[in-house]
Amino acid sequence: MTLDRSKHPLFDVTIEGILLTIMADSGSSINILDEQDYNKLSPRPSLEQTRSKVYPYQTEAPLPVLGQFTSIVASETVNRTETFYVVKGTSGSLLSWRTSTDLQLLKVVKPITHQNIPTVEQLTTQYQDLFQGLGKLKDYQVQLHIDEGVPPVAQPHRRVPFHVRKQLEEQLSQDEKLGVIERVEGPTPWVSPIVVAPKPNSPGKVRVCVDMRRANTAVQRERHITPTIKEIIGDLN
Repeated sequence: MTLDRSKHPLFDVTIEGILLTIMADSGSSINILDEQDYNKLSPRPSLEQTRSKVYPYQTEAPLPVLGQFTSIVASETVNRTETFYVVKGTSGSLLSWRTSTDLQLLKVVKPITHQNIPTVEQLTTQYQDLFQGLGKLKDYQVQLHIDEGVPPVAQPHRRVPFHVRKQLEEQLSQDEKLGVIERVEGPTPWVSPIVVAPKPNSPGKVRVCVDMRRANTAVQRERHITPTIKEIIGDLN
């Protein structure tokens, strides 16, 4: 399997005096040689039988292990004696996290410890400007694709209970001041009813929702492919 050096952490190392290009995997706990790289070694070291099972990341099926051997692996500056598991096929070879750091191929720049993790209070103090007021996306116009073939629907108003009307007026006034909603003057072809519900953990406050189900029938959906975890990890490497 051929990998792109610009997208993967590939390094040149020697095993049994033979130069091989292997990927350093910070998430691997063992060293792996695929059958293709193992056959490049001359002479090929004898394989010892092993009962160890090798699993790829986030899979339940083990790789077919042909055996294991111990050999000297060397980078440009350091050499170490390490154990390698040989797997059938051409799936690629890996150097474990420990071997990669011992060979000075990977380096921990700043490990995260409990002392390095800031508390919520520290974050809110350091970034006070981000934790004040209402979080709102500014200076950006959202574009909705409307199906002009869907006729507008003016739905009837839903009666608001008397005991929450005052809270509703206060909430609408506050939302208008914050720029969450805008007052519309004159006729409008679309009318969607609001639904008012008291906030259980905030006495005297109400949650205002809009029933947009009929209006949403006129909105044309944009389709986007959601990448899988494996694809995201592959792009990060």
